[in-house]
Amino acid sequence: MRRRQYFSALCTTGLTATLSGCYRPQFEPALIESEDECNGEKPCPSISQNPSNPVVGEQVVFDASGSQSPTDDTLTYFWTDPEHNYFFTEGPTYQRRFDDSGRHSVVVWVTPADNVREADTELGFGPNRPDLVSRANTTVNVQELSEEPIDLDSTDVNIHFRGSEQGVSIDDTARLSLSATNLVGNDTLTIQLLIEVPSGLTVNGTSFAQGGGQYTSSFTLDAGETISESVTVQATEAGAYSISGYIVYYFEEDDRQQTQSSNIELRFFE
Repeated sequence: MRRRQYFSALCTTGLTATLSGCYRPQFEPALIESEDECNGEKPCPSISQNPSNPVVGEQVVFDASGSQSPTDDTLTYFWTDPEHNYFFTEGPTYQRRFDDSGRHSVVVWVTPADNVREADTELGFGPNRPDLVSRANTTVNVQELSEEPIDLDSTDVNIHFRGSEQGVSIDDTARLSLSATNLVGNDTLTIQLLIEVPSGLTVNGTSFAQGGGQYTSSFTLDAGETISESVTVQATEAGAYSISGYIVYYFEEDDRQQTQSSNIELRFFE
């Protein structure tokens, strides 16, 4: 279906939007929250969403095709995103990725197709039948990607390993970062990072050796020295992946210590 133009200028309390400005009609469509509130000729809008519990960066599809017209009219759908303050329409579905976690509202305005005025300069609901316009809204709760980074702070060492970009496009790469500092005055610190990577992911880093689905990397730090390393991770197909890892570190070979295993969740989107 042909995508219509975005409206960059809207009245905050108005309904009809024009490409060159906006004006305020003298009505406010009712918010329909259940089928029991639908009556007469007014459309009965509804919204579903998939997935129901999205994470940051994941595409959410909002679908109003289940909306009903008591008079069997063909319906036109206008979607509004309060965070960006514009109306647009491209049929009964709306797709959106959210860059921030938290609760986000999406509203659909529905009216019979013959109640919509369209011209070269403006597109909006016809003011002659405001009683045929109704709306419904949904709130999506966007979750942060879960992450259990390795964070070790002691009087001897500082070691941190985490994902700096957890949700990325399938065409891009995610990044995992390691930083470590030897706080001891005289001894040399040895660090070994071991991560297990599921199939479908490729790890790229000059200091990493691969074997049996496990990637390892070793570093030695003189007294007071700090390192900062990063690896990129790329997926062959979209989906959620969990990378587990732990760190072995020691000043002397016979005094090895190991961090608990941690998981970093990555999600790659189409």
